[in-house]
Amino acid sequence: MSDGAHMGTGGWILGGVLTALSVALLVVAIIWLVRVSRAGNGPSRGEVGGGSARDVLDRRLASGEIDADTYRRLRALLAEPHTSPPAG
Repeated sequence: MSDGAHMGTGGWILGGVLTALSVALLVVAIIWLVRVSRAGNGPSRGEVGGGSARDVLDRRLASGEIDADTYRRLRALLAEPHTSPPAG
């Protein structure tokens, strides 16, 4: 005996799904806002990944990402004076 004043099973399921979607949307929005607010706090233009090129090279050697020969070769390249490419 239903007088039509209460939700059926489908209404409860739809309500639960909409609530879950609302919570998920809120979480995504908060994560996005946090990332956007921190975007300006990254390394400066002359730094890559939070340090100079030499610092990055040192970290890559320490982590085993590159071997000693590659490290020495790249370090020598960094030590060379920078020249502009030829115009034309």
